[in-house]
Amino acid sequence: MDIKLLGYCFFFIFLVNCNNHEISNSNVESNKFKESKNKFKKEKERFDNCKNEYEKLSGNKIIIDIKNGSGISGLAKKTSDYLRDLCYDTYFGNWDYLQYDSQIIIHRQNKKMQKQLKKDLDNNIKLITELAPNKEADITLVIGQNYRELDFFKKMKQ
Repeated sequence: MDIKLLGYCFFFIFLVNCNNHEISNSNVESNKFKESKNKFKKEKERFDNCKNEYEKLSGNKIIIDIKNGSGISGLAKKTSDYLRDLCYDTYFGNWDYLQYDSQIIIHRQNKKMQKQLKKDLDNNIKLITELAPNKEADITLVIGQNYRELDFFKKMKQ
């Protein structure tokens, strides 16, 4: 009988330790979730309060689809991060093929938007108009192999 009682005591101690470990892990996960949630809230608030001149006048954020045609891995993401800091809404991916010249493809006819883009990117970047009012992005920025020559890339490096 004493051996059974001793066995039950060890089993009970084992269960208590397991539960404490689970509670400890649960607290860590809960803290990570809270940190993530707070970080998201801060970024969303920063994004909502960030406005360039075009957005202040029009009330709309410019949405840019950034395509990497340079062949340099990660350049579209790096450009996306830079443009988000300038209050643009961006997403990114790869262009279908390598391309030497960088270009901006305009999907909505808007001179003020074009002016804002040239100001923030480069006055000499090639503009092409391919109107597509149903496209999610206002413009597509294709980063070509000449990206090192562009003003915005020189600013990104600093």
